[in-house]
Amino acid sequence: MESLEQGTPNYDDLPPEGVAVLRQNMPNILAAIKPLGKLQSIVFDHNAPNDTDVYLVSFERGKVEWSMGPLTPDGKVTRRNYRVL
Repeated sequence: MESLEQGTPNYDDLPPEGVAVLRQNMPNILAAIKPLGKLQSIVFDHNAPNDTDVYLVSFERGKVEWSMGPLTPDGKVTRRNYRVL
């Protein structure tokens, strides 16, 4: 999350197709989270279907539900999704 906030995501955590999707969506992601202010906490919430982990991410002025997974055999995140709460 911190690397996303700074606009410099850690692309090494993603497979090549994930890098392309994230690069395309970075303007939308930043537009959604920048107004929320500084990152305060990240708390695991639950496991969702398809081996996806869901986290509640708190900022100064709002929260985001962030889901990631499943992982590739080498530990890279296949999908990342977010929803501003």
